[in-house]
Amino acid sequence: MYDVVVVGGRLAGAATAAHLSKQGRSVLLLEKDTFPKDVLSTHFMWPRGTSYLARLGVLDRVVPVAPFFEEVDLVIEGVSIRSGVAEEDLRNRFRSLHGDDKDVVNASFSARRDLLDDLLLAYAAECGVEVRQGARMTELVEEDGRVVGVRWRSSPDGPETTERARIVVGADGRRSHVARLAGAARKDVRRNGSFACYTYFDSHLLKVPTLRRRGRLGMALSPTSGGRTMALVYGPSDWYQAFRQDSAAHFTQALDYVSPDMAALVDGATRVSGFFMTNDQTPFIREVSGDGWALVGDAASFKDQATASGMTHALRDAELLAQTIGPALAAGDDLTRALSDYRERRHLDSWKYYDFVCSQAEMRAAEASEVNLFRAVSADLRHAGTLLGVFSDTVDPDAVFSVDSMQRILSSNSSVVPPADEPTVASDSNPFAAQDTAEDEHLALTHTVRSFASPAGSRLLERVEPFHRWYSARVESETWLYSRTLAAAPLSTTRLLDAGGRVLEGINFASQDYLGLSNHPEVVEAATAAIAEFGVHSAGSAAAIGNTVHSRRLEQSIAELVETDHVVLFPTGWAAAYGPINALVRHYDHVVMDHYAHASLSQAAHAASRNVHRVPHLDNEAVHAVLRELRDRDPHHAILVVTEGLFSMDADSPDLARLQDICHEYEATLLVDVAHDLGSTGPGGQGQIGIQQLAGRVDLVMGSFSKTFASNGGFVATASPAVRSYIETYATSHVFSNALSPAQAAAANSALRIAMSPEGARLRRQTLDAASALREALADHGLASLGSPGPIVPAVIGDERVARLTHRNLRPRGVAAMVVEYPVVPTGSARLRLQVMPSHTPEQTGQAAAAIAAAVSEARTAIDSLDAASGLARPDSR
Repeated sequence: MYDVVVVGGRLAGAATAAHLSKQGRSVLLLEKDTFPKDVLSTHFMWPRGTSYLARLGVLDRVVPVAPFFEEVDLVIEGVSIRSGVAEEDLRNRFRSLHGDDKDVVNASFSARRDLLDDLLLAYAAECGVEVRQGARMTELVEEDGRVVGVRWRSSPDGPETTERARIVVGADGRRSHVARLAGAARKDVRRNGSFACYTYFDSHLLKVPTLRRRGRLGMALSPTSGGRTMALVYGPSDWYQAFRQDSAAHFTQALDYVSPDMAALVDGATRVSGFFMTNDQTPFIREVSGDGWALVGDAASFKDQATASGMTHALRDAELLAQTIGPALAAGDDLTRALSDYRERRHLDSWKYYDFVCSQAEMRAAEASEVNLFRAVSADLRHAGTLLGVFSDTVDPDAVFSVDSMQRILSSNSSVVPPADEPTVASDSNPFAAQDTAEDEHLALTHTVRSFASPAGSRLLERVEPFHRWYSARVESETWLYSRTLAAAPLSTTRLLDAGGRVLEGINFASQDYLGLSNHPEVVEAATAAIAEFGVHSAGSAAAIGNTVHSRRLEQSIAELVETDHVVLFPTGWAAAYGPINALVRHYDHVVMDHYAHASLSQAAHAASRNVHRVPHLDNEAVHAVLRELRDRDPHHAILVVTEGLFSMDADSPDLARLQDICHEYEATLLVDVAHDLGSTGPGGQGQIGIQQLAGRVDLVMGSFSKTFASNGGFVATASPAVRSYIETYATSHVFSNALSPAQAAAANSALRIAMSPEGARLRRQTLDAASALREALADHGLASLGSPGPIVPAVIGDERVARLTHRNLRPRGVAAMVVEYPVVPTGSARLRLQVMPSHTPEQTGQAAAAIAAAVSEARTAIDSLDAASGLARPDSR
């Protein structure tokens, strides 16, 4: 029996094994390949990674095979920032994470992976690791739900060997077999940001690596091992398919656009390899440990290549895991606490940088304010070192990119930094695509709304024209998903018109009316009576005289439903999400929120505070780690934690009881948005707070009437009269908006009373039955549904192009459904968000499922044909 079995022998695995073996642990390492063997990878190692190699004791072996550098030349929109990482920042990072700064080396280097991986694996063997190359793990051995070993083969037909260990470490890359077998699913999946293409030239063309960005393209040149220069170009993932049709010509075109002087330098050299390309860089995070197992490197978290940080983080994970589990292994202790320590410390060290890399990978053109910031940074060596520290994950990104930091940097250099009226940026059109009628025909299947979110130029109204051309192409091709108009009541069948005036008549799974109350006779009568009594308008803000007796009755009904004493009403659900955060949080406070939290909550948080912390979806342990870290360094300011009872895009829910306990442990306040579950699920319609027996115990409950309660509007509920009066006074979306109309308040109250009644219980059962029938029917046609049964059924499609054509194909089949794509959901995970009513019949759910399956199949076939005609393979997103 071994102390540790490490699966995967490249950088992360070899370093982990070497660290643990040097501690005296018995380690078996299984690597499926035989080294040396190259792998698609960045080559650059930042000073932090260099220091990890020095601390491991292997850096002296790297020195003869790789060029080293003290500086990096970073050029953004023509602004040159040449600097190195500040050594004190580097030492501080090691002291913070590992407790010491022993053997820190403030230098970078560049090396090919076939050399570096082979060197590390040989060193691990010298340290006493038992290395088996050509050994493929086949299974995890489990006992009583705990991983206790592995099974492996040295050849496909060879005998299977079983080895037991106290812990199995998955270092087998982003497609980790260990992670899959351990059930460590991907989460916090982000947009596939950039494509990358690199090659090699025959000599060292530069003494210092250079990374350059212009518009939406980037390039890098770096001396590397073997006396060669690695040349890289990268750009938005949407441009990849056109780029690869003539990679040699487009590589040169990209270099020349980003940096003509670097293109001229390369033009005078000899290319000595082919091109190495990828458009498969979708970032994700996994749960990094469990009972008897842990993950390191890309198996734990994968990021885009845009900041060349992958190798550094592989070495970070290796030392951190060995540091946390090593003492427990030596003492024979249970590893649970040690693995929890690894998980929390790793999360605190990585979560902000993960967001930073993902933002860089979007390949968004720099805005004028950003160019001014970079000019200010370039004028001060201290700021330049800090910026390089951010890119190298040595310094917190907030040190440069928070509002306070940007203002401080700009003000300190205002006299030497001329303002940039507008940046020199590329348009959003793909420079590698043929600009002909075929390109125009495919325009509707390219780009996303994010592509046009930051238009460049000084002419405010004219710069939106590129978006309108794209919008018009999508409307004309019937792939625009939005702005449809009802021509009949939103019942289980309806009639509507799309943005181009085309009529869809059929089964309705697009409307949000979870209990079907928008046409309930009692609700209609209540609204009509309120109009007869008060007219159609509230005629004032709720802070003035906009309230009516119907508003007060509605407040009382909500208080009864959620079992709290005080309620504030808002004119829309968006206003209800924005209001309490706007009222209670100040710029020095902190907001910790689920990464999938609604846009209204996110915008409120960023408007209220400069300290917004995103955590992976439904990851309470990440919340715990963040709160602990925040309280350690900031015991004086408030923390608001924000989540939802039911997330509408994935139909899943958090463990609210655990989350409330975590919040109270660190004197944080929990706000739960119950827009999608209140009324439509749970005992008496209490949603998740009722299901989890938390009614009356959650700090702040915020909800919307528009999903279940047949009206616009929203609310915030609290047990505190002081909080209620403060929100009423300081929530701008409450004070400076007209109150709910009498009809809206009366309709919402009537619907809410029905939801709380036995009739409401019957309607919830009918909705659940219809949703379950729809899920089963979709599954029968091979379409997966996300989440758990409830009024929302997210049906996965994947490829955004397939989703847009599916939308078009559903109209003649008589099914109204909501198609959702990036940036509302991660790229490559487009889906139908089907919304069920109690009046949907088994015949309708079966008919709709068959129509959806046919529409998706037809769309996939069309995209396959389109890609085949272009000589391309469709992205693997099924």
